[in-house]
Amino acid sequence: MQFEYDWNSPNRLNGICREDNIYYFADGMNQFIYFYEEESQISGKLCGKPECNHDDRNCNAYIGRGEAETLQTYDGKLYVVGEGGVLYRMNLDGTERENVMSLRYGNSNLGIAIHRDYVYAEQLNVEMEKGVQTYTTTFYQYVLGDEESAKELYTWSSTQGFVRALWIL
Repeated sequence: MQFEYDWNSPNRLNGICREDNIYYFADGMNQFIYFYEEESQISGKLCGKPECNHDDRNCNAYIGRGEAETLQTYDGKLYVVGEGGVLYRMNLDGTERENVMSLRYGNSNLGIAIHRDYVYAEQLNVEMEKGVQTYTTTFYQYVLGDEESAKELYTWSSTQGFVRALWIL
């Protein structure tokens, strides 16, 4: 589990993970995946195409402005949730990106953790009715690569404000 590098929680728009001496992070505002290689102190957008301008959807580093840009390395690959709750897998250099599955997401943040070939997703919905704001958080478990395998593990609602969950897998 790679979340010890994220300053807030594993499912924030600025998720950070590390594999060997390379840090990966997603910037939800700029819509791209970045890297920082500790030894050489080289950093930039995670795209190795020399002809790329790194400024649109054709860039390997592009993830778009989704509900979550959570990053995690798992089994030698980099996983990221992009626009529409789509989970992508790619090589650690950003090449060979593939759509792994779509995850259920609410109208707010979606966070993930991949562990032992399962995807755990935290879905947040924020609703306003008659002046009362309700926060509903639901945890799902999926078999990695099988979006039809969604299993609801836990749901809670609160009108007293948003409560951040601590995941222990």
